[in-house]
Amino acid sequence: MDRPENPSSSSSNGINNRAGDSRRLREAEALLHEVDAHLVNLASHPADLKKELYDEAGTVLHRLKATLNAPRISLADLDTIRAELEHLDRTFFDALIEACELFLGMRTSELPDLALFRDRLGDEAGPAMVVIPSGRFMMGSPEDEHDRDDAESPRHEVVIEHRYCLARYPVTFEEYDAFCRATGRALPNDRFWGRGRLPVINVVWEDAIAYCGWLSELTRAEYRLPSEAEWEYACRAGTSMAYPWGSEWDPNRANGSEGGPGRTTLVGSYPANGWGLYDMIGNIREWVSDSWHACYEGAPTDGSAWEGKKRDCRVVRGGSWFFYPRICRAAFRFWFEPDVGVSYLGFRPARSLSQGSSEPSIGRGQHSNCT
Repeated sequence: MDRPENPSSSSSNGINNRAGDSRRLREAEALLHEVDAHLVNLASHPADLKKELYDEAGTVLHRLKATLNAPRISLADLDTIRAELEHLDRTFFDALIEACELFLGMRTSELPDLALFRDRLGDEAGPAMVVIPSGRFMMGSPEDEHDRDDAESPRHEVVIEHRYCLARYPVTFEEYDAFCRATGRALPNDRFWGRGRLPVINVVWEDAIAYCGWLSELTRAEYRLPSEAEWEYACRAGTSMAYPWGSEWDPNRANGSEGGPGRTTLVGSYPANGWGLYDMIGNIREWVSDSWHACYEGAPTDGSAWEGKKRDCRVVRGGSWFFYPRICRAAFRFWFEPDVGVSYLGFRPARSLSQGSSEPSIGRGQHSNCT
C-alpha cells in the first residue's frame, strides 16, 4: 500500500465546499481526521499487522476518505462510516493483541521488557498492558525548553529500579462501562461523541482508583494508577525532547487543539511512542496517583508517588484534544481537585509485576519548599 499523503494538506478537500448544516460539517471533518490518523498509523507500523489485514485496511480507509471528500454526504452516510471505522479499529486491536498468546503460562515477572499481555477478567480479557523496563531519566524540562513552566523544575534524575506495567491505551468507555455494570455505578457522560473504544472521560480521581481496585480483585494482581514519575518515564520512552518524537509539535502524531478534530478520537488512532504506548501525548489528560506539589524540590527520586494529604489536589499528565502544543509536552504537569471530572480527562492503569522488594511503594518524599 502506498504511503498516504500528508493529512494536514488534504483532509479538508471537498468538505470545505460542501453545503449542509453545521452538525454534518463537524461530523464529517472529525471522521475525515480520524481516517487520516488511521492511514498515518497504518503506514508507520505495517510490521504489526498481517499483510492481508494491512492491505484490506488500507483499501477500506482510502474508500472512506473518498466518500468523505465527496461534494454531498448524508447523515446516514456518516453513521455508516463511523460504524466501519469502529469495526476496523476493533480488527486492528484484535490483530495487534495476538502477541499476548506468546506469553500464556508465564509468570508476569518473567516477561521480557516491552512485552504485551492481558490478564483475564473472568471470561473476558483485561486491558492490554506493556512491560516497562527499569532505567533512569531526567524528569522535568531543561531551562532552555520553549514554553516550559516553573512547575517542571528543578529537572532531576529519577532512577526506576523496578519494572512495572502500563496500559497500552487509555481506559476506554467499553472497558469502563463493563466496570460500571459489574459494580452498579453510574455511566459517565460521553458528550454524545459515542462510547466503545473512545477514551472514557468525565471520571474523577476516585473513579480511577476504584476501577484499578476492581481489576485487582478480579485478577489478584496489583493494579493502580501510575506515579507521576512512572508516567513521564514511560511517556518519554528513552527520549529527552519536548515530545516523544522530537522538539516540534506534529498534529499527525497526537490529538491536540492545533490540527486536531476538536474532540476525542478512538484510542490508538495515532502512532505509538517508542515503547508501544498510545495517546500518551494528546487525546485526553490522565490522572496519576501523586498529590500536587508546585515544583520538584524534595520530590522522590526512585519513581514512587509523592503523597500529601488525603484531599490534596491530584496531578494530571499528558495533553488532550482541548489543549494547544505547549500543554501537550511530555514535561507539562497540572492538577485538579480529586472530585472533578471533565471532557478531556481520563486515565490508564499501571500494574506491579510482583510483590517483591523491588516494587515501588507510595512514598511521601521530603518536605517540599515550593509554594
